Amino acid sequence: MFMKKVDPSKLVALGELAKELGFTQAQLAIAWTVANTDVSTCLLGFSRLEQIDENLKALELYQQWNQDIENKVEAIFGNEPTNDLPHIHI
Repeated sequence: MFMKKVDPSKLVALGELAKELGFTQAQLAIAWTVANTDVSTCLLGFSRLEQIDENLKALELYQQWNQDIENKVEAIFGNEPTNDLPHIHI
């Protein structure tokens, strides 16, 4: 599996975007997961009951999700999938 180190400044920028939208960084991540057409399932976990409401609030952001928000997230991470992986011949 190919894993890149995440630049901490990108996480700060993502947190700022979430705050600008009126949500937490975790809620933004959940909304992105639900909005992403390449993701089939979003599993939510919690260790305290109040986290259920926190997690479900992400669905409010999901309802607002649009191309502008998607573009802002993409601009922060700059990791849009590409087809430039090496081809493996078996």
